[in-house]
Amino acid sequence: MTWLHPTQARLTGRRWSGPARVRGAAGTGKTVVALHRAKYLATRGDRVLFTSLVRTLGPVYRALLTRMAPEQVDRIEFATVHAVAARCLREHGLAERHQQTVAETCFWRAWAQVGRASVLPGLGLTPGYWKEEISTVVKGRGLTGFDQYAKLARVGRSTPLRTSHRQAVWELYERYEQLRAECGVLDWDDVLLLARDLVRESPKDRYEAIIVDEVQDLTCVGLQLLHAFVGDRPDGLLVVGDGQQSIYPGGFTLAEAGVSVVGRSTVLSRNYRNRERILRYAQAVVADDSFDDLDGVQERGRREVDVDRPGGDVHEVAVSSAAAQESALCEHLVEFHDDQKVRYGDTVVLVPTNAAADRWLRVLAARGIPAASLKEYDGTSREAVKVGTYHRVKSLDFAHVCIPDRNLFPTPRRPSESADAFRERSQLERRQMYVAITRARDSVWAGIRT
Repeated sequence: MTWLHPTQARLTGRRWSGPARVRGAAGTGKTVVALHRAKYLATRGDRVLFTSLVRTLGPVYRALLTRMAPEQVDRIEFATVHAVAARCLREHGLAERHQQTVAETCFWRAWAQVGRASVLPGLGLTPGYWKEEISTVVKGRGLTGFDQYAKLARVGRSTPLRTSHRQAVWELYERYEQLRAECGVLDWDDVLLLARDLVRESPKDRYEAIIVDEVQDLTCVGLQLLHAFVGDRPDGLLVVGDGQQSIYPGGFTLAEAGVSVVGRSTVLSRNYRNRERILRYAQAVVADDSFDDLDGVQERGRREVDVDRPGGDVHEVAVSSAAAQESALCEHLVEFHDDQKVRYGDTVVLVPTNAAADRWLRVLAARGIPAASLKEYDGTSREAVKVGTYHRVKSLDFAHVCIPDRNLFPTPRRPSESADAFRERSQLERRQMYVAITRARDSVWAGIRT
């Protein structure tokens, strides 16, 4: 994470006349460029915000910058976009209105009152899908009227909706908003919306520069909030990301967010992280899927990427049961550590859910293998196997990655799930698997349930 190729190094000190973007496939060094860019801007005296969606990335990035540039790290703030928004509300005495649990209850009341009896259940999608629709598409893109939603291209949502479906979604949204307003509370999407409007109304000279990592995982309103701090000033906003690594529902385009990077966008095409066998193994997962890459154009899944590091090991191990898989994975970890002298701290076990992560933490502990949750990882060295979800490992990398139940994800089609709904969900889950595999530098262990 501290080494730069000369091609990357040229980007860190480049002068941009307005908002800029760095994009590229997994392992091409986007985050490395972003970190060195933050160092460069801090060195010249700028106050810099380095932000992303994932809470655990800030401490990791700060630890890296502390090693890279200890004299500049205090000029760089590491915070999630939600933390920035929450601070805006605190400064205006509005923070107590954010009550996520109460807001969640309001949604489920709205679903019981108007959603359950509508046309929406007939599409074979869970109520959670419509909750995400309101969060990421309606509120996440700052829509204010049904006419906007009726004609909206639902970036990142491929299940087609007829007018009757959109009307039902809007009715559900309006009922939710009515119940939420009656309770006088805000949800996270409201926090972002209100913070964006507060900054637009009264811009604060808090930052000279903002760097957004994994920009594809933000909502449109989240990016608009960050853009409002610095506007289109030279070197003010740098967005870094890759649509193929979008692991959350929904999406948007930069143009929709009001951010133009025309003439200021760079594509990185050489992979410096993964050994070749690992990269090809990951690419096969998403090769047949297209994806949105924030520019309104569908990109094909199979991309040409040059590989800097040959070799690599992929171990697919057939197991007949959960118990057999536990034994096989633990034996692999011990063998790697004892015979091949691989540090436990260079290895991560990745699973799709927090519940599965908790179970694997217990399994490793019972076998006497030191383990630690990725939720607590702050970038400092610790001799323990990391365990976490595909979502939590975003932007991190490890020498060795272990993926139990590799062939059970994406999960099978549900009995009531429509073909369109299954297609959308499985594509999202394949992107999550792609992200998980590409965290590995040298080897992947994959449990295959038979």
